[in-house]
Amino acid sequence: MFKKIILSCLIIVQTEASQVVWLGGGGDPPTLPTTIFDTTLKNLAGAKERAGLKIDMAFDGGHGETQKIIANEVKVSNKDFNAKNYEDMISKYLAKIKSGEIKKGEQLIVVMDTHGGDNTPKRSGAEPHKTHSLALTGGGISDYTKISGDKSSSMDVMLELSKAAKDYGVKLGIIDLSCHSGHSINLANENTCVITSTGPNHFAYTSFANEFAKQIDKGKSLEEVFLDTRKNTSDASYPMISNKAGRILNDRYYSAFSDYLQYKHDDNADKLTPLVFDLAMDNNLCKREDSFSMLIKEIERFEKISGPLKSIYSGEERLLEELKSYKKIQDELVLKIKKMGFDKTSKKEKITFSIKLKNGKIKTESEDISWDSIISMYPTNSIPYFEDLAKKAETRKEREGHLLTAEKFKQIDKKRSEIYRDYPGLKNKSEILSDISKMQADLIKKAGLVSQLSRKFYDFKYLEEKRRTKDNFDPCSSIKF
Repeated sequence: MFKKIILSCLIIVQTEASQVVWLGGGGDPPTLPTTIFDTTLKNLAGAKERAGLKIDMAFDGGHGETQKIIANEVKVSNKDFNAKNYEDMISKYLAKIKSGEIKKGEQLIVVMDTHGGDNTPKRSGAEPHKTHSLALTGGGISDYTKISGDKSSSMDVMLELSKAAKDYGVKLGIIDLSCHSGHSINLANENTCVITSTGPNHFAYTSFANEFAKQIDKGKSLEEVFLDTRKNTSDASYPMISNKAGRILNDRYYSAFSDYLQYKHDDNADKLTPLVFDLAMDNNLCKREDSFSMLIKEIERFEKISGPLKSIYSGEERLLEELKSYKKIQDELVLKIKKMGFDKTSKKEKITFSIKLKNGKIKTESEDISWDSIISMYPTNSIPYFEDLAKKAETRKEREGHLLTAEKFKQIDKKRSEIYRDYPGLKNKSEILSDISKMQADLIKKAGLVSQLSRKFYDFKYLEEKRRTKDNFDPCSSIKF
Protein backbone atom coordinates (compact mmCIF):
# COMPACT_ATOMS: atom_id res chain seq x y z
CA MET A 1 0.00 0.00 0.00
CA PHE A 2 1.31 3.42 -0.92
CA LYS A 3 1.98 5.51 2.18
CA LYS A 4 3.54 8.96 2.33
CA ILE A 5 5.69 10.16 5.13
CA ILE A 6 4.50 12.77 7.55
CA LEU A 7 6.52 15.14 9.60
CA SER A 8 7.56 14.66 13.11
CA CYS A 9 10.40 16.21 15.00
CA LEU A 10 12.64 14.10 17.15
CA ILE A 11 14.94 16.32 19.17
CA ILE A 12 17.65 14.64 21.21
CA VAL A 13 20.07 16.54 23.41
CA GLN A 14 23.10 14.60 24.50
CA THR A 15 23.25 15.17 28.23
CA GLU A 16 23.31 12.54 30.99
CA ALA A 17 19.92 11.39 29.71
CA SER A 18 18.93 11.80 26.06
CA GLN A 19 16.04 14.27 25.78
CA VAL A 20 13.79 13.67 22.78
CA VAL A 21 11.07 15.96 21.42
CA TRP A 22 8.88 14.21 18.83
CA LEU A 23 6.68 16.33 16.56
CA GLY A 24 4.47 15.47 13.62
CA GLY A 25 1.59 13.40 12.36
CA GLY A 26 -0.11 16.05 10.19
CA GLY A 27 -2.06 15.68 6.96
CA ASP A 28 -4.02 12.44 7.41
CA PRO A 29 -7.84 12.53 7.10
CA PRO A 30 -9.27 13.76 10.45
CA THR A 31 -12.18 11.27 10.27
CA LEU A 32 -9.94 8.19 10.61
CA PRO A 33 -8.96 6.72 14.00
CA THR A 34 -5.42 5.90 12.84
CA THR A 35 -2.57 7.56 10.92
CA ILE A 36 0.12 6.15 8.64
CA PHE A 37 2.64 6.96 11.39
CA ASP A 38 1.40 4.41 13.89
CA THR A 39 4.01 1.74 13.09
CA THR A 40 6.82 4.27 13.38
CA LEU A 41 5.47 5.30 16.79
CA LYS A 42 5.49 1.64 17.89
CA ASN A 43 9.10 1.36 16.74
CA LEU A 44 9.93 4.59 18.55
CA ALA A 45 8.73 2.96 21.76
CA GLY A 46 11.38 0.27 21.26
CA ALA A 47 14.04 2.87 20.42
CA LYS A 48 13.16 4.71 23.61
CA GLU A 49 13.96 1.63 25.68
CA ARG A 50 17.12 0.64 23.76
CA ALA A 51 18.72 4.08 23.65
CA GLY A 52 17.39 5.41 26.96
CA LEU A 53 15.53 8.30 25.35
CA LYS A 54 13.36 10.70 27.36
CA ILE A 55 10.59 11.94 25.07
CA ASP A 56 8.44 15.06 25.05
CA MET A 57 5.86 14.93 22.30
CA ALA A 58 3.64 17.16 20.17
CA PHE A 59 2.19 14.73 17.64
CA ASP A 60 -0.98 14.35 15.59
CA GLY A 61 -4.21 15.65 17.14
CA GLY A 62 -7.54 13.83 17.08
CA HIS A 63 -6.80 10.30 15.84
CA GLY A 64 -7.89 8.05 18.69
CA GLU A 65 -5.83 4.92 17.98
CA THR A 66 -2.70 6.96 17.31
CA GLN A 67 -3.16 8.73 20.65
CA LYS A 68 -3.49 5.35 22.41
CA ILE A 69 -0.15 4.21 20.96
CA ILE A 70 1.48 7.39 22.26
CA ALA A 71 -0.07 7.00 25.74
CA ASN A 72 0.23 3.22 26.18
CA GLU A 73 3.35 2.23 24.20
CA VAL A 74 5.55 5.29 23.88
CA LYS A 75 4.20 6.23 27.34
CA VAL A 76 4.52 10.00 27.13
CA SER A 77 2.18 12.97 27.44
CA ASN A 78 1.29 14.68 24.17
CA LYS A 79 0.27 17.99 22.57
CA ASP A 80 -1.31 18.60 19.16
CA PHE A 81 1.12 19.19 16.32
CA ASN A 82 -0.07 22.66 15.32
CA ALA A 83 1.90 25.68 14.13
CA LYS A 84 2.26 27.18 17.61
CA ASN A 85 3.47 23.98 19.28
CA TYR A 86 5.89 23.25 16.43
CA GLU A 87 7.41 26.72 16.43
CA ASP A 88 7.46 26.95 20.23
CA MET A 89 9.36 23.65 20.48
CA ILE A 90 12.02 24.72 17.98
CA SER A 91 12.29 28.13 19.68
CA LYS A 92 12.79 26.38 23.02
CA TYR A 93 15.84 24.50 21.76
CA LEU A 94 17.15 27.52 19.91
CA ALA A 95 17.09 29.39 23.24
CA LYS A 96 18.91 26.48 24.91
CA ILE A 97 21.74 26.77 22.35
CA LYS A 98 22.01 30.55 22.61
CA SER A 99 21.90 30.56 26.41
CA GLY A 100 24.62 27.91 26.68
CA GLU A 101 22.32 25.33 28.26
CA ILE A 102 23.28 23.17 25.29
CA LYS A 103 27.04 23.72 25.33
CA LYS A 104 29.65 23.82 22.59
CA GLY A 105 30.47 20.28 21.51
CA GLU A 106 27.14 18.86 22.72
CA GLN A 107 24.53 17.60 20.29
CA LEU A 108 20.94 18.01 19.26
CA ILE A 109 18.99 15.72 16.92
CA VAL A 110 15.76 16.73 15.17
CA VAL A 111 13.76 14.09 13.29
CA MET A 112 10.96 15.32 11.03
CA ASP A 113 8.20 12.87 10.08
CA THR A 114 5.07 14.31 8.39
CA HIS A 115 3.44 14.59 4.97
CA GLY A 116 5.81 16.82 3.01
CA GLY A 117 5.30 18.80 -0.19
CA ASP A 118 7.69 20.55 -2.55
CA ASN A 119 8.91 24.11 -1.99
CA THR A 120 5.58 25.68 -3.00
CA PRO A 121 5.04 28.67 -0.63
CA LYS A 122 2.30 28.77 2.01
CA ARG A 123 0.58 31.68 0.26
CA SER A 124 0.18 32.37 -3.46
CA GLY A 125 2.71 34.93 -4.70
CA ALA A 126 5.12 34.44 -1.78
CA GLU A 127 8.75 33.35 -2.18
CA PRO A 128 9.28 29.57 -2.40
CA HIS A 129 10.51 27.86 0.74
CA LYS A 130 14.27 27.49 1.07
CA THR A 131 13.50 23.92 2.11
CA HIS A 132 9.99 22.53 1.57
CA SER A 133 6.43 22.52 2.88
CA LEU A 134 4.90 20.16 5.43
CA ALA A 135 1.46 19.33 6.78
CA LEU A 136 0.26 20.23 10.27
CA THR A 137 -2.54 18.53 12.14
CA GLY A 138 -6.18 19.51 11.66
CA GLY A 139 -6.86 18.69 8.03
CA GLY A 140 -6.26 15.95 5.48
CA ILE A 141 -4.27 16.73 2.33
CA SER A 142 -5.31 15.77 -1.21
CA ASP A 143 -2.30 16.99 -3.21
CA TYR A 144 0.83 15.11 -2.17
CA THR A 145 3.17 17.47 -4.04
CA LYS A 146 1.91 20.96 -3.24
CA ILE A 147 1.02 21.52 0.42
CA SER A 148 0.00 25.06 1.35
CA GLY A 149 -2.54 27.05 3.35
CA ASP A 150 -3.30 27.49 7.04
CA LYS A 151 -2.67 23.85 7.95
CA SER A 152 0.87 23.91 6.58
CA SER A 153 4.31 25.01 7.69
CA SER A 154 7.80 24.28 6.38
CA MET A 155 11.24 23.04 7.29
CA ASP A 156 12.35 26.69 7.05
CA VAL A 157 11.44 26.85 10.76
CA MET A 158 14.77 25.00 11.23
CA LEU A 159 16.94 27.59 9.42
CA GLU A 160 17.77 29.65 12.49
CA LEU A 161 18.42 26.52 14.55
CA SER A 162 20.92 25.29 11.95
CA LYS A 163 22.68 28.67 11.92
CA ALA A 164 22.84 28.75 15.73
CA ALA A 165 24.40 25.28 15.80
CA LYS A 166 27.18 26.54 13.54
CA ASP A 167 27.62 29.83 15.44
CA TYR A 168 27.72 28.21 18.89
CA GLY A 169 29.62 25.01 18.03
CA VAL A 170 26.74 22.62 18.73
CA LYS A 171 26.49 19.38 16.73
CA LEU A 172 23.05 19.31 15.09
CA GLY A 173 21.39 16.40 13.29
CA ILE A 174 18.23 16.99 11.21
CA ILE A 175 16.42 13.89 9.98
CA ASP A 176 13.60 14.67 7.53
CA LEU A 177 11.46 11.62 6.76
CA SER A 178 8.79 13.38 4.68
CA CYS A 179 8.10 13.40 0.95
CA HIS A 180 10.33 15.81 -1.04
CA SER A 181 12.69 15.90 1.97
CA GLY A 182 15.80 16.22 -0.23
CA HIS A 183 15.15 19.98 -0.15
CA SER A 184 16.19 19.92 3.52
CA ILE A 185 19.81 19.23 2.54
CA ASN A 186 19.89 23.04 2.28
CA LEU A 187 19.93 23.12 6.10
CA ALA A 188 23.33 21.39 6.27
CA ASN A 189 26.55 23.11 7.32
CA GLU A 190 29.83 22.04 8.94
CA ASN A 191 28.05 21.52 12.27
CA THR A 192 24.74 20.23 10.91
CA CYS A 193 24.20 16.75 9.49
CA VAL A 194 21.02 16.37 7.41
CA ILE A 195 19.54 12.98 6.51
CA THR A 196 16.50 12.72 4.24
CA SER A 197 14.30 9.78 3.30
CA THR A 198 14.18 10.79 -0.36
CA GLY A 199 15.21 13.38 -2.96
CA PRO A 200 13.71 16.85 -3.50
CA ASN A 201 11.40 15.72 -6.32
CA HIS A 202 10.31 12.34 -5.01
CA PHE A 203 7.75 10.81 -2.69
CA ALA A 204 8.86 9.04 0.47
CA TYR A 205 7.43 6.04 2.28
CA THR A 206 6.64 5.07 5.84
CA SER A 207 8.93 2.06 5.33
CA PHE A 208 11.99 4.32 5.67
CA ALA A 209 10.64 6.00 8.82
CA ASN A 210 9.66 2.63 10.31
CA GLU A 211 13.09 1.17 9.66
CA PHE A 212 14.90 4.30 10.85
CA ALA A 213 13.19 4.06 14.25
CA LYS A 214 14.06 0.33 14.34
CA GLN A 215 17.72 1.05 13.70
CA ILE A 216 18.12 3.60 16.53
CA ASP A 217 20.26 2.09 19.25
CA LYS A 218 22.49 3.39 21.99
CA GLY A 219 25.91 4.34 20.62
CA LYS A 220 24.97 4.20 16.90
CA SER A 221 25.86 7.27 14.85
CA LEU A 222 23.46 9.05 12.51
CA GLU A 223 25.55 7.80 9.59
CA GLU A 224 25.27 4.18 10.76
CA VAL A 225 21.50 4.42 11.25
CA PHE A 226 21.16 6.02 7.79
CA LEU A 227 23.21 3.35 6.00
CA ASP A 228 21.48 0.46 7.79
CA THR A 229 18.06 1.95 7.02
CA ARG A 230 18.96 2.50 3.37
CA LYS A 231 20.13 -1.12 3.06
CA ASN A 232 16.96 -2.54 4.58
CA THR A 233 14.42 -0.59 2.47
CA SER A 234 13.66 -0.79 -1.25
CA ASP A 235 10.86 1.69 -1.98
CA ALA A 236 11.07 4.02 -4.98
CA SER A 237 12.85 6.86 -3.21
CA TYR A 238 16.37 8.28 -3.00
CA PRO A 239 17.59 8.76 0.62
CA MET A 240 20.34 11.37 1.11
CA ILE A 241 22.98 12.32 3.67
CA SER A 242 24.80 15.65 3.78
CA ASN A 243 28.39 14.69 4.68
CA LYS A 244 31.14 15.06 2.10
CA ALA A 245 30.78 11.58 0.59
CA GLY A 246 27.01 11.93 0.51
CA ARG A 247 27.08 15.32 -1.21
CA ILE A 248 29.45 14.01 -3.88
CA LEU A 249 27.12 11.08 -4.63
CA ASN A 250 24.03 13.31 -4.56
CA ASP A 251 25.61 15.64 -7.11
CA ARG A 252 26.88 12.83 -9.30
CA TYR A 253 24.03 10.32 -9.35
CA TYR A 254 20.72 11.74 -8.09
CA SER A 255 19.77 13.41 -11.37
CA ALA A 256 20.89 10.32 -13.31
CA PHE A 257 18.54 8.02 -11.35
CA SER A 258 15.80 10.57 -10.74
CA ASP A 259 13.56 10.04 -13.82
CA TYR A 260 13.47 6.27 -13.33
CA LEU A 261 12.23 6.50 -9.73
CA GLN A 262 9.10 8.37 -10.85
CA TYR A 263 5.71 6.72 -11.22
CA LYS A 264 1.98 7.35 -10.95
CA HIS A 265 0.23 6.01 -7.87
CA ASP A 266 -3.06 7.85 -8.43
CA ASP A 267 -4.25 11.21 -9.74
CA ASN A 268 -3.15 12.97 -6.52
CA ALA A 269 0.26 11.30 -6.46
CA ASP A 270 1.56 11.32 -10.02
CA LYS A 271 5.13 12.25 -10.91
CA LEU A 272 5.35 10.28 -14.17
CA THR A 273 2.78 12.14 -16.29
CA PRO A 274 4.31 15.62 -15.82
CA LEU A 275 7.78 14.10 -16.32
CA VAL A 276 7.09 12.62 -19.77
CA PHE A 277 5.24 15.74 -20.94
CA ASP A 278 8.12 17.95 -19.74
CA LEU A 279 10.61 15.70 -21.55
CA ALA A 280 8.52 15.90 -24.73
CA MET A 281 8.65 19.70 -24.64
CA ASP A 282 12.42 19.73 -24.06
CA ASN A 283 14.07 20.16 -27.46
CA ASN A 284 17.47 19.20 -26.06
CA LEU A 285 17.43 15.74 -24.49
CA CYS A 286 21.18 15.27 -24.95
CA LYS A 287 21.87 15.89 -21.26
CA ARG A 288 19.46 13.11 -20.27
CA GLU A 289 21.03 10.70 -22.76
CA ASP A 290 24.59 11.56 -21.68
CA SER A 291 23.67 11.15 -18.02
CA PHE A 292 22.04 7.77 -18.69
CA SER A 293 25.00 6.56 -20.73
CA MET A 294 27.40 7.55 -17.93
CA LEU A 295 25.27 5.73 -15.37
CA ILE A 296 25.06 2.52 -17.42
CA LYS A 297 28.84 2.44 -17.95
CA GLU A 298 29.53 2.91 -14.23
CA ILE A 299 27.06 0.20 -13.22
CA GLU A 300 28.49 -2.20 -15.80
CA ARG A 301 31.99 -1.58 -14.39
CA PHE A 302 30.65 -2.26 -10.91
CA GLU A 303 28.97 -5.50 -12.06
CA LYS A 304 32.31 -6.77 -13.39
CA ILE A 305 33.47 -6.70 -9.77
CA SER A 306 30.28 -7.70 -7.94
CA GLY A 307 28.51 -9.83 -10.51
CA PRO A 308 25.00 -9.05 -11.85
CA LEU A 309 22.81 -7.07 -9.45
CA LYS A 310 19.51 -8.87 -8.92
CA SER A 311 16.25 -8.18 -7.12
CA ILE A 312 16.21 -8.86 -3.39
CA TYR A 313 12.72 -10.34 -3.78
CA SER A 314 12.56 -12.77 -6.70
CA GLY A 315 16.27 -12.92 -7.46
CA GLU A 316 15.32 -13.23 -11.12
CA GLU A 317 15.22 -9.67 -12.39
CA ARG A 318 18.60 -8.29 -13.36
CA LEU A 319 18.25 -4.75 -12.07
CA LEU A 320 20.31 -3.10 -14.80
CA GLU A 321 17.97 -4.53 -17.43
CA GLU A 322 14.98 -3.20 -15.48
CA LEU A 323 16.54 0.29 -15.57
CA LYS A 324 17.05 0.05 -19.34
CA SER A 325 13.51 -1.27 -19.78
CA TYR A 326 11.98 1.59 -17.81
CA LYS A 327 13.91 4.17 -19.80
CA LYS A 328 12.67 2.57 -23.03
CA ILE A 329 9.05 2.82 -21.84
CA GLN A 330 9.50 6.50 -20.92
CA ASP A 331 11.20 7.22 -24.26
CA GLU A 332 8.29 5.62 -26.14
CA LEU A 333 5.79 7.76 -24.23
CA VAL A 334 7.84 10.89 -24.95
CA LEU A 335 8.02 10.07 -28.68
CA LYS A 336 4.25 9.51 -28.83
CA ILE A 337 3.63 12.83 -27.07
CA LYS A 338 5.92 14.62 -29.53
CA LYS A 339 4.17 13.04 -32.53
CA MET A 340 0.85 14.29 -31.18
CA GLY A 341 2.26 17.84 -31.15
CA PHE A 342 2.57 18.48 -27.43
CA ASP A 343 6.20 19.60 -27.84
CA LYS A 344 4.75 22.71 -29.52
CA THR A 345 2.44 23.71 -26.67
CA SER A 346 4.93 25.99 -24.91
CA LYS A 347 4.83 28.27 -28.00
CA LYS A 348 3.09 31.62 -27.39
CA GLU A 349 0.68 33.39 -29.71
CA LYS A 350 -0.13 37.09 -29.68
CA ILE A 351 -3.92 37.26 -29.45
CA THR A 352 -5.24 40.65 -30.64
CA PHE A 353 -8.85 41.66 -30.01
CA SER A 354 -10.82 44.85 -30.73
CA ILE A 355 -14.21 46.43 -30.17
CA LYS A 356 -15.85 49.50 -31.70
CA LEU A 357 -16.73 52.18 -29.16
CA LYS A 358 -19.84 54.36 -29.23
CA ASN A 359 -17.80 57.32 -30.49
CA GLY A 360 -16.73 55.27 -33.51
CA LYS A 361 -13.16 54.67 -32.33
CA ILE A 362 -11.63 51.20 -32.22
CA LYS A 363 -10.21 49.96 -28.90
CA THR A 364 -7.58 47.25 -29.38
CA GLU A 365 -5.71 45.12 -26.87
CA SER A 366 -3.40 42.09 -27.16
CA GLU A 367 -2.14 39.33 -24.93
CA ASP A 368 0.55 36.63 -25.31
CA ILE A 369 -0.99 33.23 -24.57
CA SER A 370 0.70 29.82 -24.79
CA TRP A 371 -0.76 27.03 -26.89
CA ASP A 372 -1.07 24.97 -23.72
CA SER A 373 -3.35 27.62 -22.21
CA ILE A 374 -5.32 28.04 -25.44
CA ILE A 375 -6.16 24.35 -25.78
CA SER A 376 -7.01 24.14 -22.06
CA MET A 377 -9.66 26.86 -22.33
CA TYR A 378 -13.34 26.51 -23.20
CA PRO A 379 -13.96 29.77 -25.09
CA THR A 380 -17.37 28.77 -26.46
CA ASN A 381 -18.67 28.79 -22.86
CA SER A 382 -16.97 32.07 -21.98
CA ILE A 383 -18.13 34.14 -24.98
CA PRO A 384 -21.89 34.20 -24.16
CA TYR A 385 -21.10 34.61 -20.45
CA PHE A 386 -19.19 37.89 -20.96
CA GLU A 387 -21.61 39.11 -23.63
CA ASP A 388 -24.42 38.69 -21.10
CA LEU A 389 -22.40 40.57 -18.47
CA ALA A 390 -21.92 43.41 -20.98
CA LYS A 391 -25.70 43.69 -21.43
CA LYS A 392 -26.20 43.95 -17.68
CA ALA A 393 -23.30 46.35 -17.05
CA GLU A 394 -24.23 49.58 -15.25
CA THR A 395 -21.35 51.70 -16.59
CA ARG A 396 -19.81 52.21 -20.01
CA LYS A 397 -16.38 51.14 -18.70
CA GLU A 398 -17.74 47.84 -17.37
CA ARG A 399 -19.59 47.19 -20.63
CA GLU A 400 -16.49 47.81 -22.75
CA GLY A 401 -14.39 45.59 -20.49
CA HIS A 402 -16.80 42.65 -20.79
CA LEU A 403 -17.11 43.09 -24.57
CA LEU A 404 -13.31 43.11 -24.92
CA THR A 405 -13.08 39.90 -22.89
CA ALA A 406 -15.78 38.27 -25.05
CA GLU A 407 -13.86 39.31 -28.17
CA LYS A 408 -10.63 37.91 -26.70
CA PHE A 409 -12.29 34.51 -26.27
CA LYS A 410 -13.59 34.68 -29.86
CA GLN A 411 -10.01 35.11 -31.10
CA ILE A 412 -8.81 32.34 -28.78
CA ASP A 413 -11.50 30.05 -30.18
CA LYS A 414 -10.36 30.86 -33.70
CA LYS A 415 -6.70 30.14 -32.85
CA ARG A 416 -7.72 26.97 -31.00
CA SER A 417 -9.43 25.68 -34.16
CA GLU A 418 -6.31 26.43 -36.23
CA ILE A 419 -4.08 24.57 -33.75
CA TYR A 420 -6.32 21.50 -33.74
CA ARG A 421 -6.50 21.59 -37.55
CA ASP A 422 -2.69 21.46 -37.81
CA TYR A 423 -2.11 19.15 -34.80
CA PRO A 424 -5.21 16.96 -34.33
CA GLY A 425 -3.31 14.75 -31.88
CA LEU A 426 -3.54 17.52 -29.27
CA LYS A 427 -7.19 16.56 -28.80
CA ASN A 428 -6.10 13.15 -27.52
CA LYS A 429 -4.18 13.85 -24.32
CA SER A 430 -6.51 11.35 -22.64
CA GLU A 431 -4.91 8.63 -24.80
CA ILE A 432 -1.51 9.21 -23.14
CA LEU A 433 -3.11 9.34 -19.69
CA SER A 434 -4.85 6.06 -20.45
CA ASP A 435 -1.57 4.45 -21.56
CA ILE A 436 0.10 5.45 -18.28
CA SER A 437 -2.85 4.23 -16.21
CA LYS A 438 -2.83 0.83 -17.95
CA MET A 439 0.87 0.38 -17.14
CA GLN A 440 0.56 1.87 -13.64
CA ALA A 441 1.16 -1.26 -11.56
CA ASP A 442 4.03 -2.43 -13.76
CA LEU A 443 5.73 0.96 -13.70
CA ILE A 444 5.47 1.24 -9.91
CA LYS A 445 7.23 -2.14 -9.74
CA LYS A 446 9.91 -0.99 -12.19
CA ALA A 447 10.56 2.18 -10.18
CA GLY A 448 10.98 -0.01 -7.08
CA LEU A 449 13.47 -2.26 -8.89
CA VAL A 450 15.44 0.79 -10.06
CA SER A 451 15.49 1.94 -6.43
CA GLN A 452 17.01 -1.42 -5.42
CA LEU A 453 19.67 -0.90 -8.07
CA SER A 454 20.41 2.64 -6.87
CA ARG A 455 20.76 1.44 -3.26
CA LYS A 456 23.17 -1.40 -4.10
CA PHE A 457 25.22 0.90 -6.32
CA TYR A 458 25.11 3.69 -3.71
CA ASP A 459 26.40 1.44 -0.92
CA PHE A 460 29.47 0.55 -2.97
CA LYS A 461 30.13 4.11 -4.12
CA TYR A 462 29.57 5.56 -0.62
CA LEU A 463 32.26 3.36 0.94
CA GLU A 464 34.55 4.16 -2.00
CA GLU A 465 34.08 7.91 -1.47
CA LYS A 466 34.56 7.60 2.31
CA ARG A 467 37.95 5.98 1.69
CA ARG A 468 38.87 8.56 -0.94
CA THR A 469 37.76 11.75 0.80
CA LYS A 470 38.29 13.03 4.30
CA ASP A 471 35.96 15.17 6.38
CA ASN A 472 37.91 17.13 8.96
CA PHE A 473 34.73 17.16 11.01
CA ASP A 474 31.74 15.04 10.05
CA PRO A 475 28.74 15.55 12.34
CA CYS A 476 26.97 12.62 10.68
CA SER A 477 29.47 10.16 12.13
CA SER A 478 30.18 12.02 15.39
CA ILE A 479 26.53 12.49 16.49
CA LYS A 480 25.40 9.33 18.26
CA PHE A 481 22.24 8.12 19.92
